[in-house]
Amino acid sequence: FFSPEGYYAAGEIYGDFQGQKAVLGTGNTKEKEETTISLPVSEAKNNCQSADLKVSLDGLNMKIHRNMKNTCAMKSMEWNDIVHFEDITNKYRTYFGETDDFMKKFSKKEAAEVEEIFRKDKASADDNYKEEIKFYHGNDAKQLEKHELVNTGFDYNNPVFEYNVDYVMDGMVKKAGKNIVLSVGKLLGDLLQIEGNDRVRNVDIYRSIASSYKWNIEITLPSGSVPSSEGLKMLNTNITNDCGMFTSSAKFTDGKLIISAE
Repeated sequence: FFSPEGYYAAGEIYGDFQGQKAVLGTGNTKEKEETTISLPVSEAKNNCQSADLKVSLDGLNMKIHRNMKNTCAMKSMEWNDIVHFEDITNKYRTYFGETDDFMKKFSKKEAAEVEEIFRKDKASADDNYKEEIKFYHGNDAKQLEKHELVNTGFDYNNPVFEYNVDYVMDGMVKKAGKNIVLSVGKLLGDLLQIEGNDRVRNVDIYRSIASSYKWNIEITLPSGSVPSSEGLKMLNTNITNDCGMFTSSAKFTDGKLIISAE
């Protein structure tokens, strides 16, 4: 049994512990006999990061609303930078049904100190979300509009770490004569580029968990615009081998380019 801690719900096993040996005991210190067990290993579908994006174009800028959901061991990838002391305190208080004034639990001096801790911690919120956007796309946002922590994920009944972020990106829309070119791949996130000698592997890849990723992207195109048949065809692909798989499908309907990938 793993107790709830931070963003993990009760029973979820941290990635570094999965598959490791553990000692099973009765809790009776007088008993010397112990049993060694292997902790369970989760499947890729259990450790999932999903991104739902709604995109519109404003000239050569992209306005993006992105909803992110992380489950099980994937939650550890997002926690430290965008969740703050006040967020986690309020979520735990809601979970345990506490409705009284939190600050009344302290003396006047202590309450002022807690409020100052919360204030300083929250002061970095915008910068942290800007870093999250840069990590996701590989480029800085032109403008951060708003952000929201939806769920911390520690509740066993709703163990999904979820947040929203709205922002504007430039450099992802370009003019090509009368046409516009969209960097659709950037909406899936920034990819590691492996070049030169780095392409020669001399050590095995290590991953503490099997993981999966899903994307649902809806792009509202300017009135009268339609994607080229060649471009639409390129967005429908299926690659599967012993290492993993990537599939994507795309369609154009009601003025919107809709892409699903995993």
